[in-house]
Amino acid sequence: MATTVTGKLNKAAREFQAGAYTGFGVNIGKQYYDRETKQKEWTNYEAAFFSNNESQINFMRSALVEGSVIEISAKEEKIKSFDGNNGPVLSIQLLECDLGYVFSGQQSNQSAPAQQGAPSQTPQQSPQMPPSQLGYYWADGKVMSPEESGYWTARNIQPWVKGTQPPA
Repeated sequence: MATTVTGKLNKAAREFQAGAYTGFGVNIGKQYYDRETKQKEWTNYEAAFFSNNESQINFMRSALVEGSVIEISAKEEKIKSFDGNNGPVLSIQLLECDLGYVFSGQQSNQSAPAQQGAPSQTPQQSPQMPPSQLGYYWADGKVMSPEESGYWTARNIQPWVKGTQPPA
């Protein structure tokens, strides 16, 4: 079962190198009222996105900034625990992530589906190019997986703009 979390970034994404890929780590905290303790509590989420495509990296640099509202979908979750200043802190690590809706206030609303070409051994996926970018798309506008786009790349067919027909 997939998990989707939407929240505001209180800090910009942490950029890091992961081999040939550039990674972006984000944290989202969601506040809720605990009826047992009668206090406001927090659920903390962590996610990472990876890309080796310069356009995607630039998109994430500009979109994953402090104050942005983002939507993350994940296929799996993992509970993480670490010692904080006030005792143990629990966090939900989102695995095999897709970046969905993004609003940073600096650009128009965007949606960024899963990246094409993510390495299969990397557990998280990152956003694909914005819609005006070249890519391998199905007729309904969905992005082809790396395996599906392999049909086109094996035939030396160049990527195309979303909403247009593939070059013959």
